[in-house]
Amino acid sequence: MVSFLHQDPEALALGVPLPRSTRTIWKVLRAHGRIASELPPHHQPLVPPAPLAELQADFTDIGSIAAEPGGKRQHAVEACFFEEVGSRRVPYLEINADLHAETALAAVIACLRRTGLIGKLTIDRDPRWVGSPSGRDFPSALIRFLLCLGITPSVCPPRRPDLRGYVERLIKTYQTECVLVEHPDTEEAAREVTEAFLRHSHAQRPQQGRGLGNRPPLVAFPTLPTRPPLPERVDPDRWLASIHGQAFVRTVQSNGSVVVDHCS
Repeated sequence: MVSFLHQDPEALALGVPLPRSTRTIWKVLRAHGRIASELPPHHQPLVPPAPLAELQADFTDIGSIAAEPGGKRQHAVEACFFEEVGSRRVPYLEINADLHAETALAAVIACLRRTGLIGKLTIDRDPRWVGSPSGRDFPSALIRFLLCLGITPSVCPPRRPDLRGYVERLIKTYQTECVLVEHPDTEEAAREVTEAFLRHSHAQRPQQGRGLGNRPPLVAFPTLPTRPPLPERVDPDRWLASIHGQAFVRTVQSNGSVVVDHCS
């Protein structure tokens, strides 16, 4: 820019010292409004869904309970929270020393027996939910179960906790206001302090979310709509409708094993 300015006949005819630094030119252009300034970021607040339209679920360690000596796990007991996004209630909570894929699926079923068939369940890529963190393997039992019920499984991509921000906020509050204060040292003690925490959170603790207006969940939503109940029998092949028409790549590896959709 500066080199072209020193070759401009009109600029040379002015007989004035010409700037030799691009910084000076930028100052002149900015002073005359020729450079648009960056607009401040505009944050659009999230609009909460209707009650019983979405559940968010996540695990958290109860670190005050010591693990078994010589065990491989850092913490002995975990809590699995299910938060109803629209009303910010926790319809179901599972505290267990052995939360694996089977018990996690049982917890989902127990939660749905209380809430009925919700519209969407948002989870992360924990192997207990999705089987394989990469998502390339056969759909997990939980994913197929949800699809058979007509519930949309929303699996958050890696490093995106903001997509399940409601349950993340709940767990943060639970850890700072319950676990770090009460220090439960047994599984039974963890259940007692957690139930007390949820009673206070539901009935007394004001929530600053847009849908609650600085009121406790039971005050903002004293009643919830009725959802269809969990059926006694489920068509085990209904989930296939979600992949109907899709193409999958089958690759035979050197050891003779077959990988399905490894390239997707």
